[in-house]
Amino acid sequence: MAREAFLNWTDEEICGQLLCCDISGCDDFESTVKKLRRIRPGGIYVANMPKEKIAAYAAVVNGISKVPVIVAADMENGPGSDFSGYEMLPHAMAWGACRDESLIERAGRAVAHECRRMGIHWTFSPVCDLSLNPASPVANVRCISDDAALTAKLAAAYIRGLQTGGMVACCKHFPGDGADSRNQHFVTSVNSLSAETWMASYGKIYRAAMDADVASVMAGHIALPAYQKNIDEFYGPLPAVLSEELKIGLLKKKFGFKGCVISDAMSMIGSCSRCRPEKLAAEFIRTGGDMVLFPDDEDFERLLNALQSGVLPRERA
Repeated sequence: MAREAFLNWTDEEICGQLLCCDISGCDDFESTVKKLRRIRPGGIYVANMPKEKIAAYAAVVNGISKVPVIVAADMENGPGSDFSGYEMLPHAMAWGACRDESLIERAGRAVAHECRRMGIHWTFSPVCDLSLNPASPVANVRCISDDAALTAKLAAAYIRGLQTGGMVACCKHFPGDGADSRNQHFVTSVNSLSAETWMASYGKIYRAAMDADVASVMAGHIALPAYQKNIDEFYGPLPAVLSEELKIGLLKKKFGFKGCVISDAMSMIGSCSRCRPEKLAAEFIRTGGDMVLFPDDEDFERLLNALQSGVLPRERA
């Protein structure tokens, strides 16, 4: 949507659009509806929820918002990833084993078709990491391969399949997991490749994803010191979620990405250990992010305060 379309929006409406609220574990329908009416979020995240309930929640937001809410889920392995009773795809490692580009594209279209029937528009997949470190606790079978060229080709095929099928794809976890042996859920992990090696590997994958017109990228709780000058002598480089150098300098300026940059889950210690919790959402947006994934209940008011106090520049919101 063109920025001019937001000129007549209230600050509350703008801040709501910056949030993708997780409602998957919400059993109390009335309290969840009350929260959605207060925030009017740009996105809602759902998992293991009947499609009738997804439609009911979406209808609540759509009834009070100026734009339709986008419904998101994590379909790394197809609808069965997060919804019981639906088919699962094999892990991405199997994609790399089969090496069949047309098959992976067909799988993307099939996932999109089934998800749209469920009322879901956006999936946080494919995983565009590389299985470079066998000690990585999070990459492993979620990665297509340790081969950047193969990963780039198959990830792009899946993106094409999803998006021609009417679904929004999201490549993750920028700037790339799988090089470290640490887990970004518990600590800021580091992609330690040189700038040249990163560009020839992870960079190649993100170029291919953008050539496939991927609509969104997920910033990870991962640092890339080869492209960062802002490095604290004690704590080290910032994760991408909090790094202007990575989200704006590398992803948006160097790569020219024009789509949506969403955070990985904000509860992960890889970022929340580096920033006061009450400032985390605003810092993500201020440094180049576009939508906060799994915000705290107070993050709407925090963003609103940051915007109205000037901490969050209006050109970023």
